Amino acid sequence: MRRALLAVSLALASTAPAHAGLALNAAWQHERERETDLPASGYGVGMSIDLGSYAYAGVNYSSLRTDSFEDAEDAAVGRLEYRSGGAELGVYWPWTDRLGLSVAGGYAESSIRGLDGFQHDRIDRLDGPTGYATLSYRVAPRLDFNVGRGYSYLGARPGWDSSAGLGLRVWRELWLDGGYWRGEGADGWNVGLRTAIPDR
Repeated sequence: MRRALLAVSLALASTAPAHAGLALNAAWQHERERETDLPASGYGVGMSIDLGSYAYAGVNYSSLRTDSFEDAEDAAVGRLEYRSGGAELGVYWPWTDRLGLSVAGGYAESSIRGLDGFQHDRIDRLDGPTGYATLSYRVAPRLDFNVGRGYSYLGARPGWDSSAGLGLRVWRELWLDGGYWRGEGADGWNVGLRTAIPDR
């Protein structure tokens, strides 16, 4: 398969507040490889659960597909599907009523599968540790801003990515999130919904 794996994007993983009890999020994602300008779009979902006052555990999964393109080496036209999933443990420090920092580490697996004209290509898989830190600031009662820095080491391929995003509370614990991330060889954006079920 002609295209190398990208590092797993961590932009979606830290959108849920660590102290929310049970938090769920789902987003539409779009990315573009800078070298080839090849776009891919799909969805990502995540869940985190409170493990105490400041600790949490989470899982996430995403699936994206590229536009059709021609591979000159194989003389074939097809698409690629990128899948990634992972689990993490993290801690959250609320420095003030408005400012907080979350730090997490985990393990992730990423794969590329050929579709259409590339369906007979082998499936490439990588896995390894990941980590990220996210700084969140409540700009207004209904508006959050966050910036993050992530690292992944999948199959001896280290990669950094940076992200920034906004969250708008639309109703009770329902938030509309949007963000941008930039990795080693690609960048992209996501938009989605987040909600929380507080501990009783």
